[in-house]
Amino acid sequence: MNLVRRTLVPALGAALLLAVAAPTASADFYPPGWPQGPVPEMGTLVNANSGKCLEVADSSTDNGAAVQQWDCDGGENQLWDFNSGIPGAIVNVHSGKCLDATGGAGDPIQQWDCDGGDNQYWTWTRDRPWESYALHDGRYHLALDVRAWSTENGAETELFSWNDGDNQSWRVVRP
Repeated sequence: MNLVRRTLVPALGAALLLAVAAPTASADFYPPGWPQGPVPEMGTLVNANSGKCLEVADSSTDNGAAVQQWDCDGGENQLWDFNSGIPGAIVNVHSGKCLDATGGAGDPIQQWDCDGGDNQYWTWTRDRPWESYALHDGRYHLALDVRAWSTENGAETELFSWNDGDNQSWRVVRP
């Protein structure tokens, strides 16, 4: 009996540890900080400070179109694809263009043809216990920010140093 305990119990413990710690299949990949559950194919990004949605201004399909906040209205210009197949990209459903950081701190966010650059690579960091996230660009690691904490429609978005503010916190709402 003692031999059984010395071999069976450790073996069961190791099997349980492997079952818990085993990596998930690629279909179950979560961006850093993503909560358990499947990655949404798409959704809107709602700012924690204003309660407004991230959108491409005027439903534009042009390169260089501004990305701003606006009252959530269910438009495709407010719908983003998080699982486009382009690593790190956030793609606007209406235009098919990527969320693009134009430069460094204080520079505006725009949409542009997806090219796989660091300026279009976004990482997700769990920001709040209520499932909000900070989005950081791949080039400067600055946060996606609503300029000057604005709560107005049409407020510009920009890259800015992380300050743990609600204007840098985004909640994903599935359609």
